[in-house]
This record gives sequence, structure tokens and C-alpha cells, in this order.
Amino acid sequence: MLNAYQIELRRSPLLTAFPLMIAVDLVVLFGRSRYWIGSWPEASVAAQVVTMFLGPVLAGVSAWQAGRSSRAGMPEFLLAAARPGWRAEAVRLAATLTLGFLAYGIGCLVAATVSSGDAGPGFLWPSYLLLGASALIIFASVGHLAGRWWPSAGFTPIVCALGSLISLSVLPFKFTLLAAPPDTYVRPQTVAVRVLCALALAVLAVTAPPLRRTASPPQEDAVALARCCRRVGGLLPRSPGSGRT
Repeated sequence: MLNAYQIELRRSPLLTAFPLMIAVDLVVLFGRSRYWIGSWPEASVAAQVVTMFLGPVLAGVSAWQAGRSSRAGMPEFLLAAARPGWRAEAVRLAATLTLGFLAYGIGCLVAATVSSGDAGPGFLWPSYLLLGASALIIFASVGHLAGRWWPSAGFTPIVCALGSLISLSVLPFKFTLLAAPPDTYVRPQTVAVRVLCALALAVLAVTAPPLRRTASPPQEDAVALARCCRRVGGLLPRSPGSGRT
């Protein structure tokens, strides 16, 4: 299984685009503003905002990765394999999340390093970082599930990436926070619910049975994919709750 994981890492398009992801991470971190430097909660928020851009990328790439075996004519082979099919799907999703988390982690370390001189003792607040991590898992899992059910090399990844980007402003719940006063924290219950929902979506993405259907026009695929994303979105909590320290 470790060998398969390493192969998926080398084959992932994110490995080629990794320098670009780091560049986007740093541009978002320092390009929006620099008011956060010197305050641990504000630096934590600034570090997790980048998931608004990394998330749609992971959704698109995850959809492409998940549909690759189906496009190669391998579903029947995987179903007849000795090992459970969910293991192969879990390896693909894990490879995508690994590179996404690595880019996210580098941005967090940069934010912590820049703020450490003025912020004093402490570190980035885990609650904010977990919100960003759960957002990445949600986006990647939805993309993976869509890619398994609609294994198109171009249509599904593009719809997942654009749909994820649009959902950040259209859906009633929020994946990340854009600002945080120095005395504001995220309730642990809210973080726990968000993380559990993300993990549940990841399990669903790798264990859900593949759809058995006849060929359908692209318009029908678009409608079905939109309904799937809408139903998955309805399972998520509305918005991160906060309180005062």
C-alpha cells in the first residue's frame, strides 16, 4: 500500500504545480494585508484563508485522479481484485491531500515565523488551522466522489473546481474565516463538528459504490453533478461559531 501511495504522489498533477501552489499561498498571505503580523489569532486566520484557493484546486485534481482508473477501463478489474477497492481510492485521496496539506502547512509556518518576533510567546491557534484543514478535506472529498461517479477527464474536474470556488460565496455556510479580532476564538464544538463532517465525507468518497449507468448527454451529467454537490452541501454545518476570550 505504501508503494501505491508513493506512485500516486509521483503521478499527481499537484506535484508539478506545487511551486505554483506555494506562490499562491504566499501571495494570498501577504497580498491581502499585513495587519495580522504580530497577533497570533489574526495570523492564524490569515494562514487558513489560503484554503479558499487551495480547496478548489484540490477538488478539481481529486476529481481527475479519481476518474483516471474508470477512463482507463479498469473498474471491473478493481472490483475483481483481491484487495478491497476502497484501499485504492483511499490512496489516491491521501496523495492529493498530502500535497494540499504540505502547501497549506508551509504557509502556516511562514505566517508563524513572520509573527513570532512581534506576537510574543505562543503559536498559531489550532482551532483556525483545523477549520482550514477540514475545508481542504471537504473540497478534495467532494471532488473525489464526483470523479468516481462521473469519470470525465475535463468536464468533471472543471465543474468541481469552479463549483467549489463559487460555493465559497453562494452557500449559506462558510468554510473559512476572513478576519478575527484578537479576542475572538472558534468554539471547540464547532471545530469538532466541522472536522467530523470532513472525515465522514472522506469515508464516503472512498467507500461509495460506483454508479452503474448508461451513457448520458453532458447536460444530464451537469444537472446530476450539481444535485450531488447541493445534497452534500446540505449536510455541512452553517458557519463557524465564535466567542470572546
